[in-house]
Amino acid sequence: MRILFFNSCAAPIGGGMNQYVLDITARLQEAGETIALVHSRLPRSEFRGTGYILDGLQSPKSAPACLREKLEAILEDFQPDIIQLHGVQNPWLDETLPQFCPTVRFIHTHEFYCSGINMTTFRPFQPCERPHSPSCLVAHALQGCGSCNPWKNLIRYQEVATRLRSLHHLQGIQVATKALAKNLRANHIPENKISHLPLYAAEPKFCMISTPRRRNLLHVGGLLEKKGVWLVVRMLRILPEDVEIVFAGGGEEQDALERHVRTRGLSNRIRILGDPLPDQWHQLYAAATFVILPNLWNEPLGFSALQALAYGKPVIAFRGGGITEWIEDGINGMTIPFGARAQFQQTIVQLLEQPEKLKIMGENAAKIWKTRFHPTDHLTRLRAFYAGFLNIP
Repeated sequence: MRILFFNSCAAPIGGGMNQYVLDITARLQEAGETIALVHSRLPRSEFRGTGYILDGLQSPKSAPACLREKLEAILEDFQPDIIQLHGVQNPWLDETLPQFCPTVRFIHTHEFYCSGINMTTFRPFQPCERPHSPSCLVAHALQGCGSCNPWKNLIRYQEVATRLRSLHHLQGIQVATKALAKNLRANHIPENKISHLPLYAAEPKFCMISTPRRRNLLHVGGLLEKKGVWLVVRMLRILPEDVEIVFAGGGEEQDALERHVRTRGLSNRIRILGDPLPDQWHQLYAAATFVILPNLWNEPLGFSALQALAYGKPVIAFRGGGITEWIEDGINGMTIPFGARAQFQQTIVQLLEQPEKLKIMGENAAKIWKTRFHPTDHLTRLRAFYAGFLNIP
């Protein structure tokens, strides 16, 4: 099969799904498929294969004639059997590409059906299950799930309405969790368009890790306020002296977080790494005591933390979204009631005093990875998904 991927970038930064795109395209190539990737100009591409730069890829507005011409030239050059959309939210692509070739989209965020982006209300603070409707504009103001600017909320509302309409043009939609599928159905996306394709964690790599002088808690998912970074920093005062916090991933809170650590002399207890390279990720997972995911939003999956299972590391997270679809409470990690900050902190302190329990949960995590989240299973399902559109036996 000739599969043309579209993604916002061709580098493993800015979130776990960019890492996934590079990894799955490499696996498909190894399996004998012919792959190409259309991406934005920046950052520098790390895709190993045929790549096409398409300026204006992310523009949600009607495409100018020159953009359409460039797109048609790419399609004519590569001649895809099927098109796979990922981290591009341009409705014009959803409407245009199916005219040329069967086109499918992998949805892994709430931004296609939530004008508040996070499917989370703040008054009260809880996950939201409301489908996209005019009542969302009221909720943005009364429940604090939108911007303080009503005009910005209106613009986002209209953008989401356009995205939802555009999804109907696609031949197929893939989701990694049942929670995402449920939200799409609530927004009137036909059941027969939606396919549940659970993601995977890449195989662990052997790393020479010397015995660490400290235990460490690995925070993954990015340095964003909704990722609970400040909750983790405030937890430092109740942690044992031999425990340090490691933040892996970039984000808009990085400068403020680095300044906080520097001015308070906390560099011996908190490490901020930005976006690690692929080999550094392996070392971080291997060295972690366990992984923490204190997301203060309705997390659709938690892809970066899923990788912890392959290394036999338990994951501690708030319940919500797709989290409970791969963390079995007390088995391969712990889930805390959504937003229960004090309980989250107390659970971590208690687990640090229970090394035997951590060891058992880590062993369970590795078993669950092998039986449910191994790359081979996902690759087999994905190739079968593509073949089904092309009537390939």
